[in-house]
Amino acid sequence: GEEHRPTSVRWSDTRIQGTNINQLNTFYEASMPSRGVTSGFIDYNVDFGSIQKLVSRDIDLVVLHEDKTCKVLVDKNIATEMGGGHDLVLTPSVLSDEQAYKGDYGVGLNPESVVNASNTIYFSDLRRGVVMKLGGDGFTGLSPKYMHSYFTKKSVDLMKLGGTISVYGVFDKEFME
Repeated sequence: GEEHRPTSVRWSDTRIQGTNINQLNTFYEASMPSRGVTSGFIDYNVDFGSIQKLVSRDIDLVVLHEDKTCKVLVDKNIATEMGGGHDLVLTPSVLSDEQAYKGDYGVGLNPESVVNASNTIYFSDLRRGVVMKLGGDGFTGLSPKYMHSYFTKKSVDLMKLGGTISVYGVFDKEFME
């Protein structure tokens, strides 16, 4: 039967550019007991809400949940030393554990609001009444800086409507905004 897994990620085999190798339709029932994975799925934190969008950034993933945004390393992981330091190590695991960005910002139920422009991710968080920018240095709120009252009021008005609300994100390449 069908199974609903709102916070799970499943990966396929690879596509190698410049070759005829395309195995994106090959999925494994992989087992990684050391990570608690007994199938080709990795389950992430349900407390952050369902996963609404995955965005590839450099060679890693940004996971946008309803109420939190996280980073997942691909083909590498963070090893913690006994002294508390951290090292980046290559690993046979395909995906790492989630590393939550500071700030409780997510896309709610509006993955259509996500825009990725030059490795900078923009999205709206209706529940918090903000428009966010996620760059290499973390979150920057666009709405508190320029249009806080406008986005807060619009968010409240849209939430009052109930039902399914679509909030589309766009990026103007000419003006880079």
